[in-house]
Amino acid sequence: MRGRGSDRVRRAVGSVASADVRVWTVVVVVVFSILFWAAGRHASVIVDGVRYHFLDDDQMISMRYARNLAEGHGLVWNPGGDRVEGYTNFGWTLVMAVVHAFGASDATTSLWVRGLNWLLAAWVLVLTARLLVALGLDRGPPARAVLLTLALSYDLLFWAINGFETTLLTVLFLWGVVRALDDAARGALSAPTCLLAGLLPIVRSDAADLTLAVLVVAVGLGARRRWWLVALAIVPLALHVAFRLNYYGDLLPNAYYLKVAGRPGLLWAGLGNLKGFVATYTVAVVLVGAAIVVDSDRRVRVLAGLIGFGFARVIVVGPDMFPGFRFLAPYLPIVLVAAAATVTRLAPSGRASVVLTTLLMAATVFNAGVNGRTRFQDLVSPNGGPAVNTVAGVLVNRHTGQNARMAVTAAGCVSYFGRREAIDVLGKADHHVARLPAVAGAPTGHNRFDIHWSLRDRPDLVVTFGPHLLAAEADVILKAVQSNPERDYGAALVLNPTFVREYRDHPVPVRYLLDRNALFVHERSPEIARLGGWREPSVQR
Repeated sequence: MRGRGSDRVRRAVGSVASADVRVWTVVVVVVFSILFWAAGRHASVIVDGVRYHFLDDDQMISMRYARNLAEGHGLVWNPGGDRVEGYTNFGWTLVMAVVHAFGASDATTSLWVRGLNWLLAAWVLVLTARLLVALGLDRGPPARAVLLTLALSYDLLFWAINGFETTLLTVLFLWGVVRALDDAARGALSAPTCLLAGLLPIVRSDAADLTLAVLVVAVGLGARRRWWLVALAIVPLALHVAFRLNYYGDLLPNAYYLKVAGRPGLLWAGLGNLKGFVATYTVAVVLVGAAIVVDSDRRVRVLAGLIGFGFARVIVVGPDMFPGFRFLAPYLPIVLVAAAATVTRLAPSGRASVVLTTLLMAATVFNAGVNGRTRFQDLVSPNGGPAVNTVAGVLVNRHTGQNARMAVTAAGCVSYFGRREAIDVLGKADHHVARLPAVAGAPTGHNRFDIHWSLRDRPDLVVTFGPHLLAAEADVILKAVQSNPERDYGAALVLNPTFVREYRDHPVPVRYLLDRNALFVHERSPEIARLGGWREPSVQR
């Protein structure tokens, strides 16, 4: 019995078995690729005839760290500055550094990273097909529905297009699960499976739930021999923690203090996010619940139960600030596969199978996929106004002196393309700000700031992330919109006495910036003398 099971899973790992699933894998990769590149074209902006590609603004923070590493400055925010771990995706940042090491220009590095994410997303689809084969679900409408639903999924397209580590995380997780099934069939753990599981928290620091999930699949389904190899899953994490302590002098990344520690309402925010996930993927979640209770295949029951690890993670660390469900996205292929298993068990063939399959796919795509309501530009992250801040960064790089320093709020794109020393007002790359008390009612990642601290050394420029009118008539506008400067970092910045007294009367005279993202120069900065040299850019999307 064990030998036959082992052979079946080994064939799944080696290749996609049935012609049906092979054809559909090719079809869905093509469909996904068309959507991916059509939407990805909107993640760029043309400045004076040169197209600049960008990722999500937070990912551009990681890109700045990666570029500094590739250029020999180390994994730092500012070359020669304090060492602060302002990223949570160490492994993905190293991948970005490799891309930079090949010598791509600032204008195209994001395109290469996006291309890499496209290959990884295609691999997600292939691994999902292999998982279907391993469970004997690779023929019929449910298998096709799983693959096509995943190809149209917002939680695959969005994270891949915008350069998040989620795609790599999902590949390693699915690969680990497929290998774990093979290990279970053979009755013995293997070193590659454990190492794959151990790499997950390296790609993203809080992904230990995925490591545990892979090991539970292997050991829980029968990989009891050579159990001591579980220790290999701890080695990558131990090495990373040792590096962090030695290099940054801290046990945890700076983002932990910024986004998790002391955050009010963490539990309720996490539960709210889980409620949103269940509401979005209702049909799939119901079918997964049915699989846990009634499916005769123990492998399916165990796989269906893995979503519980993801739920626990969201409750512990809180939800993400982005749309979609980044922390649960790696589980989505398994959720869909488990749902398809339930459909197959309840209705192996005939009209009932078609009806259930159609319901699963239609409901999931309608609520959480690319459908008639979705525009390509909706798949590009608006976080931090990346297009506007890319233009601002290009102009900063073009018109300021090499020693200019700037205070930034949306820190990623303007700092990456600006290539100047940057002060991160919202604290991802600032020890002091990250450890301030969280402001109640403000969004995650935007709820700790100290404008007096950020402007204490009088940086040459302040990037306000708002139009000139907001800064020039801040008191009037704030009264009109009833904004609270104690809870709103933008209001706190433009009302700060230092900003009002020493910056507000010296905006950079470029209409594109004045209307969208006004920059202001300190009254005693050498950059005052360069203001006359700033030129209006030609900008196209």
